[in-house]
Amino acid sequence: MSYRDFTTASLDEVFAEGKRRGLGIGSGVDMPQAGARCYVDDGSLVEISDTASLQEAMEYQAYNAESHGRDYTPFEFIAEAINERRDSEEAWEQYGKGVTAGIQETIAMRIAVVAPYWFEIEGE
Repeated sequence: MSYRDFTTASLDEVFAEGKRRGLGIGSGVDMPQAGARCYVDDGSLVEISDTASLQEAMEYQAYNAESHGRDYTPFEFIAEAINERRDSEEAWEQYGKGVTAGIQETIAMRIAVVAPYWFEIEGE
């Protein structure tokens, strides 16, 4: 989708573009090793000891990367196009939901691949 298309895109298309961005960001986030200590959203350091702590640390990195990416071109063109919409608040909400969905989906898939090797799975 070109930047100008955000002005006329349906809310579903805006969500899909947000999700595409989230998928890309989630796939590029570093995956800390089990036992590493990483910062999370509340500013604390947690030890990567299970899938929940791994996901929390990776999501924190991803949301920071996505937020910082909004400060640079070409994102400013997307923002301008969304802001020109009559339903800009709804469009921003859908875009944000798409980003979140993409980040969470990608990180969950990546963790599912390594979890059996890194963490003891309950019941085994």
